Amino acid sequence: MLKHVLVPLDGSQLAEEALEHAKNIVDPNGKLTLIAAVDIPEIPLYGYYPAVSTPDFEAATNEMLPQAKHYLETVAKRIASENL
Repeated sequence: MLKHVLVPLDGSQLAEEALEHAKNIVDPNGKLTLIAAVDIPEIPLYGYYPAVSTPDFEAATNEMLPQAKHYLETVAKRIASENL
């Protein structure tokens, strides 16, 4: 059994199926760490795409990060009820 398992999630049901496998391989006293990548649009090189200004980047960050955090907290609460 493993002491620590990292579980990447993207909000899909398919990704959440990894939780079942993680629960099967983690030690009863082990730890699951949930992560999600937030894809924030990059500021493109000039000439290839319409320019994205810094306020757009900040707005995307301010919107997407709390959503990802809420999602991970919701999943964490759900698996915590299973004593993990």
